[in-house]
Amino acid sequence: MDKALDTIEYHSFKIKIYPDEVVDNPRDWENLHTMTCFHRRYVLGDKHDLKTGMFSSWKEIKNHLIKNENARIIQPLYMFDHSGLVIQMHGFETVDPQGWDWEQIGYIWVDRKKILKELNCKRITSKIRELVKKIMEAEVDVYNQYLSGEIYGYVIEPSTGDYDSIWGFYGDDHEKSGLMESARETIDSWHEETEEMRTLATMEEVGCLPM
Repeated sequence: MDKALDTIEYHSFKIKIYPDEVVDNPRDWENLHTMTCFHRRYVLGDKHDLKTGMFSSWKEIKNHLIKNENARIIQPLYMFDHSGLVIQMHGFETVDPQGWDWEQIGYIWVDRKKILKELNCKRITSKIRELVKKIMEAEVDVYNQYLSGEIYGYVIEPSTGDYDSIWGFYGDDHEKSGLMESARETIDSWHEETEEMRTLATMEEVGCLPM
C-alpha cells in the first residue's frame, strides 16, 4: 500500500488515511434526482437516450424535460474543465469571466411523483421545495467528490500488527464525511474489549471469578 495521506494517533493506535482506488459512481445509487448531461468528451450524469442534435437550445432541452419527463424542480448544471472537473448549479463567472473553461452541460431535475413518494408527502410545499433543493445540492457535491477522486478510507494499525480498514468515505473533510468518527468508534470498541479482558484476567488471577 502506498504512503498514507495522513496518520492520526488515537489510544495508542494509528489511523492511516488513504485514497480509495475502488469507488462506486454515486449516479448508480438510488438518487432522488436525475442528471441529464451532454458532453462531447465525457460521459456524465445518468444514462439517457437524448441527443443534442434533437434540440436547438438549452431552453428546448429544459422544456422537453418539463413536458415529457414531468420535471417539477429543475436546475442547470455547469462544468469547469481545467486540471480536473468541477460541476455545480451556477456558472463560474467569478473564476473564469470569459467562459474559456466552463459551459453548461445539462440539467438536474426531479418529477412530482418521485418527490411525493420519496419524501412521503402529499403536496409540494415551500419547505418540501427547500428540502429538495438541499438534497439536489448534496447530490451534486457527492458527484463532484467522485469526479475529483475525493474518496478515502482508513487503516487502523494497533501495536499487535493486526489491522482493520473501511473504505468509501466521500469528501476530504474527514470529520464531516464520517471517516474519523468510524475509526474512533472501531478503536473505542477494541479498547473496551481489551480492558474487559484485562479485568477478567485479573479477577481470575485473584480468584474472584465464580466456579
